[in-house]
Amino acid sequence: MNFAKTDVVIDKSFLQGAPKDILQSLFKNQRVLMTQRNLYELLTTSPIERARCFKRIPAVKNPVGRVEPVGSILRWEVKNKGPLLNIDHIIIQGSFNFNPKLVEENFNLGEDQTRHLEDWKRESKQNMKDFEVHGSHVPVRFPELRNYCPGDNSSQIEGIQKRICTDPEYVREFYNGAREDTWPSAEHIDERWALFRWIQIRVMAALDYYRKYGEREMSSDTTKIENEYFDLEYCLVGCIVGAIATQDKGMKKRFLAIRPSGKVIS
Repeated sequence: MNFAKTDVVIDKSFLQGAPKDILQSLFKNQRVLMTQRNLYELLTTSPIERARCFKRIPAVKNPVGRVEPVGSILRWEVKNKGPLLNIDHIIIQGSFNFNPKLVEENFNLGEDQTRHLEDWKRESKQNMKDFEVHGSHVPVRFPELRNYCPGDNSSQIEGIQKRICTDPEYVREFYNGAREDTWPSAEHIDERWALFRWIQIRVMAALDYYRKYGEREMSSDTTKIENEYFDLEYCLVGCIVGAIATQDKGMKKRFLAIRPSGKVIS
């Protein structure tokens, strides 16, 4: 009898650093999911690192399940008026192979690939701008944190984070503040919904950033913001499928805080 493989979303840190045997076992025994942001990261890293990463991905048809970006996930729930319980709804359909030349350090992307990357880059910039605005509201939304400086006792921040992970009504308060007209009402959403998880993840990430950097202008930390935003997408998909493969300690901590029953492969 053949059993369906369980899903796990992989991040760049795991693809880069996991022992070869563990990585091979993961690809063999589970359906490995990759966000579009992960693919963007792999294609825009240094040629040496890009080649190294793609060498670690099996050279087979459909080596990973390619997951649609966050916007598509949220729109699916709004359109269908229900939680996304089956990840297959937002996995890009169709057979594909990664270009075998991606394992070569001197390979140059073609015009089409470069154009797609530029489109992704523009979209990422807008997403990062949105996250920057979201993060700048931390001392407004939480006035008790206004005098906080990096290195201070962070117990207040941790207390807020604990509540956002364990108090559904608190999450719904934030949801109501961000809710668009077409979104379902707050009383209809719970932990099964990506919309609910997305609120938790964004608040957690903004507080983590504030804990580390305080009220420093976020636009001056482009690379840090980009990394934070990519982590949000990994975490959301991980919360949906219940499993993530990462070697990033911060990612592991955030994921398990939001979904304690989740599985982490590290």
